Amino acid sequence: MVVDSFSPIAPARIKALLLPVGKTKRSRFLSFVKRLQQDSVVRLGDITPDPRPDRNMFSPLAFPKGLLLYDLSTALPSAAQLALSPFELYREPLLILGLSDGVEYHLDEYSEVDSSETSQNDTSSGDFKHDDAEKELQGVVEMLREHYPKALVHQLLIFDSALPANPSWLPHGSIQIPSIDHSKTTTMKTVMCDISALFLAEMTTLAKSYEALTMIPTPSNQPGQLESWGSNGFSSDSRRNSQTIINSSASTPTTVQHHHRMSMPAHLLSATSSGSTPVSPFPSSPATTPRPNTPNFPPGSGHATPTDASRPSSTHARHQSVLSPGPTNSNISIQGFGSNSGNDIERRIKNSRMGILMGLFHLMAGNWPTALQLLSEHISDARRTLDHAWIAQSLHLMLVSMILYTSEGLSFEMPSVLNAMLPNGSKITPQNAFNRLSSIPQIELQPNPDTEAVNARLLLNNLDDLVSQVLSYYHRTTSLPKQIVHEFALRMGRAMFIVYSQNGRLNNDISRNQLYGTLATAKLSRRDIKCSFQTCRKIAAIVEQAFPTDEDKFLASDHKLHLFGGIAEIFGDIGQTRHQALALEELVTTLTSELIRSRTQQAAHLGVHPATNMFLKNAADTVRGIDTLLDIYRKNVKGNPALQSHAIERCIDFFQAYGDVQGVQKLSAEKLAMKINIPAYMIDQQRAYGALVRTEGVGAALSVDAAGLWWDKDALQSITILKTTKDLELKFVPAASIATPTISGPFLYNPNQTRSDKLAAPEVFVVDTYRSIQITLRNLLDVEVLLESLELVIDGGESKDWTIVPQTYVSLKPRSDNGIILFGMPHTEGEFTITGCRLKASGCKQKNLIPRNRRDSSSRVQVIGPQPLLKLPGIKATTPLAVGPLLAGQSKIFTVPLKNLSPPSSRITCIRMISTDTATTALEVTLKSTTDAIRAFQTELLLAQPAFVIKSIQTPSKSFTDPTDIDIAHSEDLTLEIQAHGKPNLSTASIQLDYGAAASSEAFYTRTLTLPIALSVTPSLYLHSHAIHPLAPSTFQHLRRLPTPLTPTTLPYLPILPPSSAPTRAFILTLALANASPKPLTADLLSRPLPYTPPSSTNPLKHISQVTIPANDVAKLFVALPVMKVDELTLEKPIPSRRGRQFVVNASLSEEQVRRERVGFWCGEGLIGAVRVVFTEGEKWEAGDDWEEVEGLGDGDARIGEVSLSGLLRLSVEEVGVVREA
Repeated sequence: MVVDSFSPIAPARIKALLLPVGKTKRSRFLSFVKRLQQDSVVRLGDITPDPRPDRNMFSPLAFPKGLLLYDLSTALPSAAQLALSPFELYREPLLILGLSDGVEYHLDEYSEVDSSETSQNDTSSGDFKHDDAEKELQGVVEMLREHYPKALVHQLLIFDSALPANPSWLPHGSIQIPSIDHSKTTTMKTVMCDISALFLAEMTTLAKSYEALTMIPTPSNQPGQLESWGSNGFSSDSRRNSQTIINSSASTPTTVQHHHRMSMPAHLLSATSSGSTPVSPFPSSPATTPRPNTPNFPPGSGHATPTDASRPSSTHARHQSVLSPGPTNSNISIQGFGSNSGNDIERRIKNSRMGILMGLFHLMAGNWPTALQLLSEHISDARRTLDHAWIAQSLHLMLVSMILYTSEGLSFEMPSVLNAMLPNGSKITPQNAFNRLSSIPQIELQPNPDTEAVNARLLLNNLDDLVSQVLSYYHRTTSLPKQIVHEFALRMGRAMFIVYSQNGRLNNDISRNQLYGTLATAKLSRRDIKCSFQTCRKIAAIVEQAFPTDEDKFLASDHKLHLFGGIAEIFGDIGQTRHQALALEELVTTLTSELIRSRTQQAAHLGVHPATNMFLKNAADTVRGIDTLLDIYRKNVKGNPALQSHAIERCIDFFQAYGDVQGVQKLSAEKLAMKINIPAYMIDQQRAYGALVRTEGVGAALSVDAAGLWWDKDALQSITILKTTKDLELKFVPAASIATPTISGPFLYNPNQTRSDKLAAPEVFVVDTYRSIQITLRNLLDVEVLLESLELVIDGGESKDWTIVPQTYVSLKPRSDNGIILFGMPHTEGEFTITGCRLKASGCKQKNLIPRNRRDSSSRVQVIGPQPLLKLPGIKATTPLAVGPLLAGQSKIFTVPLKNLSPPSSRITCIRMISTDTATTALEVTLKSTTDAIRAFQTELLLAQPAFVIKSIQTPSKSFTDPTDIDIAHSEDLTLEIQAHGKPNLSTASIQLDYGAAASSEAFYTRTLTLPIALSVTPSLYLHSHAIHPLAPSTFQHLRRLPTPLTPTTLPYLPILPPSSAPTRAFILTLALANASPKPLTADLLSRPLPYTPPSSTNPLKHISQVTIPANDVAKLFVALPVMKVDELTLEKPIPSRRGRQFVVNASLSEEQVRRERVGFWCGEGLIGAVRVVFTEGEKWEAGDDWEEVEGLGDGDARIGEVSLSGLLRLSVEEVGVVREA
């Protein structure tokens, strides 16, 4: 724990120097220091006063409520700070405490053999068990006195000691402290009280020695006036306390360097080697008699005694020799006599300074009332003599006294002398302060305020004015060291922050931790800060005066570093983060310059290169806390991004000066990670990236991992699995979807129906097959970045399950997205996840990146087994396959040979064909635009008839007629026989063959082979018109009695009537056919008996008649049919829709018209089922032949076609009356 040197009550602290002596280890020494620091505040009421009348100038009985505040330090202040004494006496160590470990001397087990016998016979160390402890501890106190003669108290504290009370051999000035287990709760408090009693007694001697001086010096900022505080600069006559000195040089060995431990401070080691007779901490023989607390020295011995303390000594002469008049004294004329003579002015200056100094003594001694009284009395004399430095010092100490009063909840009266020093209207009275503060909304005041409220109002109302007055007096004294002004500004800035944040009420735990505590407990949380914006700005204005200027050339570097750290801390407390960053920037700059200077000097001293420590692997560890400091500096730079870049530049300069390659890499990477869109930043990025690459090479040569980490977390934009070629693409298909889907239900939307094309599936990979994967990396820098390696990161398996082809030495263009393609091949089936990529860039550590917008569907991979593969040999994928000309309504079979390139472990078990042609597209357009139900039905009939159908699949060993039930091995080529049907508007088509290894009950994957088809369809026969004529009953009966079968010669103009015994009436159907082809065609009429039923073996189609129609001509075919029986239920059905369209009634038609349309449709549907017209290019059938017998004659030159009779669906009312049985 370290006491805050910028605490507002720092002038009231008593500095004590703690030193390890004897056999004390570092860890044990730190534990002893911690025990002492827990009781660093001692109340005067707990201290026993010195009974001697000449030692009671600072008696604790004068103000029992006062406190002694100790600053227990383990380091000696710098010479610049010690030179400020006695103006700032609290900087000088007044107590020297040596800490020794009793365990190392086995004093925790020490006991006297026979204490009574030993005291009577001999007091030498021969009667004790441990002679080494006695020999080593005897001269420790004398050694401390010789090395630190200006201190008032020299004490040896033996920790963890179990010696009996006051052993005779223990040296004078030693205190035993038992271990923690054997200590009471008041043990350490009692020790501190005993030391405090001795200190207060010795303060009298110090005060009288200053009273004997002819002038109290004022510190000056001129160089060359610093003197040593240790033993080298003074003789034994310069001692300021009243304790004895034993000259042991006669019995001291010539050298004692081998007695010192490495844990002792360096100044102790160097001090022992100076002079002709070094001082030994181990005298040859112990003291034979105990020393009194305050021995009486004989006259002329050279030591200060109470009788001669008022006489000037060599110390007084030394102080007079270093007086610096400065501007304060240079304006004072010493000519003439009287009250304004030089002697009188000098006497007034001396009296005022001595009074202010006595006030400082009483403030440090805890007697705050006397201190406040002395300061208020002698500040007037200082004002009359224009002694500005001491005026400011007096005001400063008065402020500290009032703050201490308030923190303890004690009442005090504001000195009336302050009224004359404040601006008009700011006179300080309790009632005036109450009236002024009652107007502030944030402060609630009671009508009869208590002591705490009065103190709070006085501080709140006058603190800023008093601070301004002190600063104005300090600035008038140009010869005063600027260190005093700077530290005062920091202390008062902290004081204003504490006072205003707590509304002036300092008697609470938060405020006391700030005032009395250490740096570890002095931090206020944000919820405890109650300062307004105006108050924070006022505090910032005070703290800004602590910034060193160019004129402060005599300030030491360590003081600058300490000063900038305190400024940054206060700015951080009040929320001024940008000001805090500026202070930290100056701190880093100063630290960098000092580091470069020290490295150069050290290298010149050792005769090595200044960059030698770059070759140390752990070089950065030698400067502890630097990384934390730089992190705080960078994090507190807010606002303009250019300021952040500037802050990082300063930190990079520091690490380059120190030679820390890891620090340079870390900060250079952080600089590259910043997103600043300014042109000037481009040069900074290029410099930082160059430093990264160079430093990485240096680190590699030193076997140090010096690569930075500057990749943005969103640098990986996406991971895209590229699509394969059409012939290798896989499609997920359920096993049941091989069958032709049927649509049922009249509704437009069925939520329970699942569409196979909407199934969500992960990306599919095939075992031992490469796939292309594109990685998109975004380079936000203005520098081209070189990637040394790039590979995929895949979870879900082992490294042997995949083969990834990495990319090496790829350049990323600046300020752009760069797509890089990798190749991956799985070796094991299963599910995997592509989590990201692993890359290594020049100057950057290897890092794993995940996509910015990660989606599960794009990162999941399903690896399946080997899949079959078919190729179309000798034909390019873009070259269409020519089928040849077709007539509308005709069919033709063509063959397609396929090459089987499947792997050995795969088989083809199913092939599904899907065709896309121009005829289907035209029909779909017509279907969308029509509103006629009958026309829509006709169009749907044409759409339902596929243009291409697989008739058979041929292999060298077998033939398959069902494409969904095949089994083809990997080495067998196959030939497809496809039937093409001539549909109107059919010119081009694309046949898609989906093939794969279908499972019986599981889903599977298929590949697609696309065949482009080119063909031409020319017009052929079509139904030009029709007519229906009834037959007379006599004629119908005559026809029934004719013999069968009849030939066309028997009844040349009337076709044969199919036998039927049920109907009693009949009608003649006349079909007029037109030939639109350029060649003659032969039309054949087929019929079956009515009522119509689906074709079956018992009711086949019969050939009725045949006619040859020339090109561009019309011919008629006749057939006599019996009337149909159509029930009423059938006539009430709506016109069906093969696509499951919902039936909607046409609003433009009446109910009667709709009914007539339905009746005509169903009667015409019956006629279409009873008759059929086919055509060929020659006569192939005879009358009476069955259709099933001649259906296969469509191969070769026959070219069988069929005429569409959909025109019969629109029968009129008269025609319905003829064909329907009444």
